[in-house]
Amino acid sequence: LLKFHPDKIAGCQNEFLSLSKAWEILSCPAKRKNYDSMITFNQLQRVAISERVYIGDFQRDDGYYYYPCRCQDDYIIAQEDVDLLTKFVNCSGCSLSIEISYNPVK
Repeated sequence: LLKFHPDKIAGCQNEFLSLSKAWEILSCPAKRKNYDSMITFNQLQRVAISERVYIGDFQRDDGYYYYPCRCQDDYIIAQEDVDLLTKFVNCSGCSLSIEISYNPVK
């Protein structure tokens, strides 16, 4: 960050501002979560969601949640991601994705 400080090198203001903004986002858990969600959402814009699954339908084992995919592999999500209410997960064996619901379907 200091390498690109405007007082050190003339003409590096854009790089310094970009690095400062990145540090601001990455150092704050709430802003980081928001940024990660935005990135995931943008990536999933190009991916079709195969289904919506209630988190209670996942099998839980050793800090991870598993849900079977039709390709015979699993959707896997870590407990930390569940705690952050992560909305989407990709299959570990194919290109399918699911949306996770944290409220039971009525």
